Amino acid sequence: MSDRKASKIAVAICIFLLNNHALAESQAEYSEVSNSSWQKQNELTEKSYQRLLLEADSEQNREAVKQLKKAKEKWEEFRTLFCNSVSSTYGGQWTSVHESECRVKIAEQLQSTTDSYGW
Repeated sequence: MSDRKASKIAVAICIFLLNNHALAESQAEYSEVSNSSWQKQNELTEKSYQRLLLEADSEQNREAVKQLKKAKEKWEEFRTLFCNSVSSTYGGQWTSVHESECRVKIAEQLQSTTDSYGW
């Protein structure tokens, strides 16, 4: 193999490695942003849920409080199973990102629903 050919191959390998490093770095950054987004949305959803729980409790409606707590347990179970399935199916190298994005979307839906009730 000529020196010129070896040099071209070495350059191609360097470019390939640099691109993969950049991809990994951007993937890690994106994953961090997705996880942060999920944490923020989870806090908003929890705040909305706690408001409903307090309102039900203030009415001394023990059955409603019990049902809300059970519903949240089931919702968390659904969210975990559903988002794990989505990330396993579509995640590839981006598994954690897809799982975080899924959790954000599902939490937004619950928050929207809980925000529509109460006084």
